[in-house]
Amino acid sequence: MAAVRGPGGAPSSVRGSAISGQKRGRGVEDFAEAIVRKVFDDQFVARCTFTGPRGKTAKCDFAIPANADARILIESKGHGATGSKMTDIIGDIEKIIAAQRPDTAFLFFTDGLTWKQRRRPAQDR
Repeated sequence: MAAVRGPGGAPSSVRGSAISGQKRGRGVEDFAEAIVRKVFDDQFVARCTFTGPRGKTAKCDFAIPANADARILIESKGHGATGSKMTDIIGDIEKIIAAQRPDTAFLFFTDGLTWKQRRRPAQDR
């Protein structure tokens, strides 16, 4: 019996895990956005590219109060798997830190499940 394949030829179980991870990640983003909205009302920009000093840019989930003059940057991630995706997240965080102003606060919001299981990517940096 042939293996069931999803779009792009990936085994359906792999595809199912990826979709589950995306849903979990979006759920964490939505949860973080509800908190940001409660605290800052509508004084934020969601899922944007912000501009830091000397024109450096990076993507983030929330820039407060605006992406052109961010004083607080928030990145939110929720994933149910360890591996290269976690290393990618560390790279995203490094880009934000490199682009942000020195007086801008950066908050990383995560479900924490896989970070507790695998601390190595954060410790390698």
